[in-house]
Amino acid sequence: MSTLYSGEQGFGALPWGGHIPERTDSMEPVVTEIIQRIGIPANIKGYRYLRNAVMLAVEDMTILDSITKELYPAVARTNGTTPTRVERAIRHAISSAWDRGDGDVAYIEDKLHCKIDFHGSKPTNSELIALISDCLRLNVCRHQG
Repeated sequence: MSTLYSGEQGFGALPWGGHIPERTDSMEPVVTEIIQRIGIPANIKGYRYLRNAVMLAVEDMTILDSITKELYPAVARTNGTTPTRVERAIRHAISSAWDRGDGDVAYIEDKLHCKIDFHGSKPTNSELIALISDCLRLNVCRHQG
């Protein structure tokens, strides 16, 4: 099994040898693998927007309190689009993953210590962004110190 990020242990050490770095730029490979394991197709815009949204939420969880007024506009600015298109593309990405139903449940549960039901109702944009970012933050806190 490959690690998500091969760095020295310390801040953000994960149970399988991965590492969540302090800087959001270096976290992109970690978030990317999680989104891929969930089953979000990499060829759609929502994949990139979701990755940006999760990285912003990990950095500052309070942004989840204002999804439409802060998070979507921040992702839109980064990607040269509108907040409405960001919201729609992320929703489409989540729908695609749940329709395909091929998310790696074992990886999500074993490595992130989170439960995602790929056969139940699909999560909302904010639910999935909050879940992924919260799991990452909890793994960071669990392995610090």
